[in-house]
Amino acid sequence: MYRRNIFHILYPVACLIGLFVVYQAWFKPTYLPTSPSDQPNTVVEDSQNEAPKPLHESPLEPELKHTRLIDPSVIPKTTHHELLEAIRDEIEKGHIDTAETKLVDLPAVITSNDTTRPYVSILWNNLGIQQEKHGGTAVSIKAFKNAASLDTKNPVVQLNLAHAYWELRDPSMTQNFLEQLVVLAPNEPFPHLALANLFQERDQLGEAARHLDHAIARAGKDPAVQSYLQTVTAKVRGTEKSETRLTSRGSK
Repeated sequence: MYRRNIFHILYPVACLIGLFVVYQAWFKPTYLPTSPSDQPNTVVEDSQNEAPKPLHESPLEPELKHTRLIDPSVIPKTTHHELLEAIRDEIEKGHIDTAETKLVDLPAVITSNDTTRPYVSILWNNLGIQQEKHGGTAVSIKAFKNAASLDTKNPVVQLNLAHAYWELRDPSMTQNFLEQLVVLAPNEPFPHLALANLFQERDQLGEAARHLDHAIARAGKDPAVQSYLQTVTAKVRGTEKSETRLTSRGSK
């Protein structure tokens, strides 16, 4: 009787243990996911050794070019050809002081001659740009003035001088100078910008707005004038708003 009762108890227990073993061996791996640590080592190593992708770098903004070189390759065929060629070469080599000394020492027969004078203007202009690169506008403006005095009809030379005047806030950038520059370079936005700024400072807002519109129409996407354009636009539009507010208050 005692043995029969024990067998009756042990039999179900043995069945349960057997079912548990079968479950662990066959069914559990089928639908229970393995932990990340059970993944093959090669996959982990590949992910660790994978080189990081370089970050996308935005393109550099183009350098603003306010002043412009003039091609000096065509030297006038005169008896002074070799001298002018030597000065040109000194400028292109970056020998600024030597080139300036030679330009200053040029005889009047060269600087007053209708054939060579425009070329000497080009040399002074290009020297000014070299000086600007190394010493800034305060150093280069003398060369730009010399270039402009030798060729009053060259728009590039006159524009370079105008840019130098603007950066130095030189009072020589007068209304008359800028209006002549508008005639000389009708498609350039900068003279109109400078005039808009000049008229704004005189509280002549109608003229300032007119020249600002001309400048905007000519500026396009030229990066060389965008900073100027933003500055002058902010000044003119800001003054217009102030005038409008004052007028509206006075009419009440």
